[in-house]
Amino acid sequence: MVVLGTWCAMISSMGLLNTLAVLQAWVSEHQLRSMPESAVGWIFSTYGFFLYFCGAQIGPLFDAYDIRLLLVPGSVGMVAAVMCMSFSTGWLQRLFGCLSL
Repeated sequence: MVVLGTWCAMISSMGLLNTLAVLQAWVSEHQLRSMPESAVGWIFSTYGFFLYFCGAQIGPLFDAYDIRLLLVPGSVGMVAAVMCMSFSTGWLQRLFGCLSL
């Protein structure tokens, strides 16, 4: 069960990390077209940083507690964050949406 839960978490996290370039290109062309590419780029690069940085802190929680206590809120949070990013209009809202992913 732990291996399956870890696999599901890694697939969704790394899959989203692999598609951030496409998401960044679309956002910079459509929703944040008034901002330079460099200003939009660092918003999405924070996701990659926190994905690896927080992994060291979250890993012991997976070891200490039941996986369902962390997997269910994390899955719901990922879906909610993607939905909220679709409604955001400014760069600060995008940053908070990306950080919540």
